[in-house]
Amino acid sequence: SISAGNPGDLLFLQGPAGARALLAELSERAELYRAALKNAAGENGNGARLRRLQRGLKTLEQMLESVKKGKQIDEAEIPPPVALGKGEGAPGPPP
Repeated sequence: SISAGNPGDLLFLQGPAGARALLAELSERAELYRAALKNAAGENGNGARLRRLQRGLKTLEQMLESVKKGKQIDEAEIPPPVALGKGEGAPGPPP
C-alpha cells in the first residue's frame, strides 16, 4: 500500500493498469499544455508564461518516455493542469 508520508512511496507504477492510467493522464496533460502554448503564442506579453508552458511540456514528454520504457516516475513531479486561456479550444463554464 502507498503511504503519503514516505517519499519513496510516491513512485507510481503499479503494474500494467497503473502504467496505462499514468500514460493516459500524462498524454492528456501534454495535450492541454500544447493547446495552451498555441493560445499563448498569439498574445503579447506572455514571454514568462510561454517559457513556463514549454518547460512543463518538456517535463511531461520526458515522463511519457520514461513510463513507456517501464521506468518509474515521481507523481509529485508531474506539472499541474494548465488553463487554456482565451483560445477557441477552451471549454466554457459548466451548465
